[in-house]
Amino acid sequence: YKWLNSELKGFARDTLDRQSCVGDLFEKKQLDAVLEKGVADGAEIMDRHRLWSVLILELWMKKWLKK
Repeated sequence: YKWLNSELKGFARDTLDRQSCVGDLFEKKQLDAVLEKGVADGAEIMDRHRLWSVLILELWMKKWLKK
């Protein structure tokens, strides 16, 4: 998951923007915290794993729920 704070940092931020599908499920403050913790240098593995899970959920929702 180390690429979440390097190569995929921009992707993560763009995917979880203001118009994200998961924004309807979670509070923005909580999503922002998951994002910032997950892309931080030296982030704990569980913070990166949590961010990865939210990203996958977002991509799934965009594909299958067509928001």
